[in-house]
Amino acid sequence: MLSGRTASAEVNGISLSYREWPGQGKTIICLTSFAAHKGSFDQLGAVLSPRYRVIAMDLRGRGDSDKPEEGYGFAYHVSDILALTRQLGVETFSIVGHSFGATVGTYLASIRPSLVEAIVLLEGGADPTERVLEAIRPSLVHLE
Repeated sequence: MLSGRTASAEVNGISLSYREWPGQGKTIICLTSFAAHKGSFDQLGAVLSPRYRVIAMDLRGRGDSDKPEEGYGFAYHVSDILALTRQLGVETFSIVGHSFGATVGTYLASIRPSLVEAIVLLEGGADPTERVLEAIRPSLVHLE
């Protein structure tokens, strides 16, 4: 099934939307780029399942997840991911992160290395410099 099963979970006082493709093997958590949504991983999820359980998330403020007024730092995103994985019974996982999702994944792996079995970084994964932040500000403004 290309699109997987879409669901939501209440974590840290907000609703997070995610798409899941069931699988017999280990779990892979997919984290999207700044302006993307969980559907960005439809093809990857379809290809990797049923060999792996694949979960693609809409981080807070993105896609179908809640958009609270505050709480968009890396620590908030990581707290949401950890709460969701606990709720879904996932003890350890691999991460596929694209751009902003790669940076969030790197932060998560750096503070909870015992939970992350592997990490794949696509176009990201480091703290953005002031030059990079300046370059993405127009996108931030556009997304409100």
